[in-house]
Amino acid sequence: MSNELFSTGGYNLEYFQVYNWGTFNGKIYTLKSNNKASLLTGENGSGKTTLVDALLTLLVPNDKRFYNQSSGEAKKRDRSEESYVLGAYGTKLADDENAEYSSVQYLRKRENTISILNGCFTNPFSQKSLSLLQIRYFTNSNLQQVFAITEGKLSIEEIDKLLKAQNIEIIRNKKWKEALTSLKGTLFYPSFKQYVSAYSRVFGLRSDKALTLFSQIVGLKVLGDINSFIKYNMLEEGNIISEFDKLQDNYANLVHSYNEIQKTRVQIEKFQFVYENGIKYKEEQKRREQIKAMLETIPYWYMKNADAFLTNMLNDYTEKDKQANNELNRTIQEIKSLEQEIESINHSIAQDSNKIRLIEIDNSIKELNNKKGLLKENYNHFNNYLMQLTIPFPDSEKQFIDTRKIIHEKQQKAINNENDIEEKIRHIKNEQDDISARLIEIKAELESLNDRDNNIPKPNIIIRKKLCESLNVDEDKIPFAGELICVKENEQHWNHAIEKVLHNFALTLIVPEQLFKSVSHYVNDNDLKGRIVFIKAEEDVFDIENDEIEFEQNSLGNKLLFKNNHSQKRLIQKYVKQHFDYQCTDDIDKYASSRKAVTSKGLIKSELKNEKDDRPEKNLKSNWVLGWNNKDKKALLSKEYEELNEEYNQLLREENKSQEDKKDLRNIQNLCRDAQLIDKWEKIDVGAIIQKLDKLQKDRDILLSENSSLARLENELDEKKIIKTQKEDFAQSLNKNIGRIETKISETKTELDSNTSQLNVLKQEFDFSLFDEKINNLQETYPRLSKPKDFDELKKNRNTIEAELKSKDAGSGRSLGGYESQVKNAMEEALHPKAKSILDKYGDWSLEFPDLRSTLEYLDDFIATYKKLENDDLPKYTKRFHDYLHTSLNEDFTGFQRSIQNQQQEIKQAITSLNQDLQRIAYNKNPDTYLQLEWRTKNDTDIKDFKKLLDEAKPDAMLFAENNPQKEEDQFIKIQNLLKTLNDDERFKKKVLDVRNWFQYGAQELYSQDKTQKQYYSDSSSLSGGQKTKLTYTILAAAISYQFGIAANTENNSSFRFVIIDEAFSKIDTKNSEQVMAIFNDLDIQVMVVTPNDKINVVEDYISSIHIVDKSNSNDSRLIYMSIEEYKEKAI
Repeated sequence: MSNELFSTGGYNLEYFQVYNWGTFNGKIYTLKSNNKASLLTGENGSGKTTLVDALLTLLVPNDKRFYNQSSGEAKKRDRSEESYVLGAYGTKLADDENAEYSSVQYLRKRENTISILNGCFTNPFSQKSLSLLQIRYFTNSNLQQVFAITEGKLSIEEIDKLLKAQNIEIIRNKKWKEALTSLKGTLFYPSFKQYVSAYSRVFGLRSDKALTLFSQIVGLKVLGDINSFIKYNMLEEGNIISEFDKLQDNYANLVHSYNEIQKTRVQIEKFQFVYENGIKYKEEQKRREQIKAMLETIPYWYMKNADAFLTNMLNDYTEKDKQANNELNRTIQEIKSLEQEIESINHSIAQDSNKIRLIEIDNSIKELNNKKGLLKENYNHFNNYLMQLTIPFPDSEKQFIDTRKIIHEKQQKAINNENDIEEKIRHIKNEQDDISARLIEIKAELESLNDRDNNIPKPNIIIRKKLCESLNVDEDKIPFAGELICVKENEQHWNHAIEKVLHNFALTLIVPEQLFKSVSHYVNDNDLKGRIVFIKAEEDVFDIENDEIEFEQNSLGNKLLFKNNHSQKRLIQKYVKQHFDYQCTDDIDKYASSRKAVTSKGLIKSELKNEKDDRPEKNLKSNWVLGWNNKDKKALLSKEYEELNEEYNQLLREENKSQEDKKDLRNIQNLCRDAQLIDKWEKIDVGAIIQKLDKLQKDRDILLSENSSLARLENELDEKKIIKTQKEDFAQSLNKNIGRIETKISETKTELDSNTSQLNVLKQEFDFSLFDEKINNLQETYPRLSKPKDFDELKKNRNTIEAELKSKDAGSGRSLGGYESQVKNAMEEALHPKAKSILDKYGDWSLEFPDLRSTLEYLDDFIATYKKLENDDLPKYTKRFHDYLHTSLNEDFTGFQRSIQNQQQEIKQAITSLNQDLQRIAYNKNPDTYLQLEWRTKNDTDIKDFKKLLDEAKPDAMLFAENNPQKEEDQFIKIQNLLKTLNDDERFKKKVLDVRNWFQYGAQELYSQDKTQKQYYSDSSSLSGGQKTKLTYTILAAAISYQFGIAANTENNSSFRFVIIDEAFSKIDTKNSEQVMAIFNDLDIQVMVVTPNDKINVVEDYISSIHIVDKSNSNDSRLIYMSIEEYKEKAI
């Protein structure tokens, strides 16, 4: 295969010069390659590597440059730019024979030492040359560097001649630089980066990878992993990181905008509470003002109406008084006339002898009637008691005695029953107290469980919370063991037993070593109001050696899950294995033979001890503490709460029933007590009295029947007495009525005078037209009460309205006080939120509201601020968010996606381009084969996850048209998830943003004739030494062709075509070495082979000159040049 395929021109090394570099001391040494392949050879230690490192220094940036690549790692570190400039050549022991150190020996001193590297690269096709110059010297012990490029050939000798002609030396001022620039157009660069960038443009280097390859090929012996080599040395990394950074920058703007929206929403929420309570406060304030206005109106309304009522009343009372006095005078005259008539009748009766006996009988009847009334009252009471006690009324004294016995027994029974019921009520109340306490406990536990995911009891959570608050650490830094352990789903029938075994351990705190002393101090110095157990989290306290913690099949540990991604997972596993190595079995024989065992029913064996605790309170599922999901525990506690609540209500019903029964029994006791107060039959024996009255009445009738005139007088006397008594009663009534009327007249007159006086004062002080309007308002509010029929109703209505308004005023005052407190609290919360989450996220935002204070005087300002936040700020931030999302961020995201797609395409194009070069390079002969690089999409979880996140975050053009804030926020969250995932994991970010990692690379050897595969190479480990080298340099040559821009299908006439191969052929067979050289020859790449003297024959057919390096006794190296023809003549 001819190099004409690739001979489109390019820059080769024409010559390279060193002055004061390494052991090349005190003169200019020139290595002439004349744009052809050459050989650099010499004994080990003669200075070959020094020249190779000089060439690397001339071309390769320091971070990609590797000195002394043919030596071991230790010697590589011995070489540096400074050691080469000073001419390090060996070490010398200290003069003191007891010293244990040696010093490095140098050929030159820092003072006045100048080191020069100069290389001329020429394009034979265009006859253009480019000279690269580097000068180094020391200033105040610091190594200084000069980088320069000249178009055309410029040797050190010519520089020296030009400067001497100008009487200028290469010193630390700028004159010599200005002279070179003026005479030769030399350009000087302030940094190596700018220097490299300048010559890379001329040489057509594709990227920095070209120089990395140039440096690596010097010491590369075998390729190793083909995938990594292709990925990192043959393919460009791309600019995805910079696109990502642009995305990050605008994302930061978007985040700021989003945070402004979120903050404004939180502020609106806080200020809305001020606004809502403020409106209520204002409305209540207005309502109270109306109430007070009506209260102020009531006196005028009352006095205005009272004046008319009182005047009418005074006239009515005066007329009634006049009529009553007239009636009283007539009645007094009638009584006087009756008294005269009675006196006349009494005189006539006194003349009759039976009168004395009649008086005696009348007195006896009167006395018995009085006694009968008392007995009748006792009888009725006693009968009422017996009816309520369902006891028959006695008909005789004997039955009365028996009835009293029955009453006593009934009373005693009621007392006993009441005692029993009181005891029952006490039991009920005790049960209620127990249930109430448990309900409070469950409610508190449920509220606590709603704020977390674990099953740890609330008292333990409170102790930890106070501990962590005191230490200012997050609670998840000090976990309970139970938070990190749960029973596997398929082992749930063991849950009951495992909970019993691990219960106490589950409530143990795992304290990180760095917090252990602080926790110990806190626990020791404080009353915890409870019990806590904690252990120090250091793994080596558990004697388990294996890195991978495994549990036996039927062990307790094998039935557990341990929380992933937690720093204490391994420690918990070790602890369980160390301390809870129980066998889980329901086979009693196995149980008996095991050292530690547990059955699913909770029988636990711990060496000599066997235990089973079936106390009801110990078997409640609601007491389970393991796991990081408390859904089941909340359901159990909720169910228990409902059941206990129903049980409590049932007890309430029983208590109410018992209280009613107790009340009935107490009533029975009271009835029995009252009935027993009637302790004698005589107190209720009405029949005996009636018999006596009947006999007396008969005696009286007989006496009157025997004397008819007396009976007539008696009847007449009784009639007159009755009439007189009636008249006297009427007169007395009239007197009383007259007194009342006169009192009313006096009271009414006094009240009228007072009312008139007050009304006159009001008329003088106030505009009554205003009061009339207020009266109308009052009457509209109280239409029924404001139109009384009379003065009493007026007063009643006034009192009713006034009492109601005062009640309303008091209630309104309380409401205002409540609203005032709520408003002030809301104001304070709006300006200074207490929530730690808000403070952590937004800081102190009170500075944004410098003109607001938490007092009612600023209520209108708060309301105005609320409306501004809602109507101005939030729409403004939302629009800004919308604009950022749909313009800058979308453009950057599209650019980010495009850069990923472009790099994928560039990778495929690069592989295609490399394969075009490889297809032209014969790899094996008879039959002929060639290599082709291959890429395959990698089946990698990280990359799949990234692609999924990228696809989810892809902007949706429809969102812009919809202008839907919620959907936009959802889109932002997806972008946020993508960026957060990348930023939180640097390894993940570097991996997925380097699209080269998306593919797996290899090489296949194909037959030239039919392009079928002969062999596939993913690495070179299975090949012989010669085959490894051939594979290495075949792929490497293609990589160089690509990175140097010398691919066959390009018209790049200025590509860089020079490489150095250092000792690559030391162990390669002749056939493979010749093929390697042929590859570079076919690619028209100038090669400088660095090899020992005994390997010259391997490459002599491919080189045009030989450079021999040797070292004199003075430690100076020298360089000898001869053409290959001269060498062959001498060899013959």
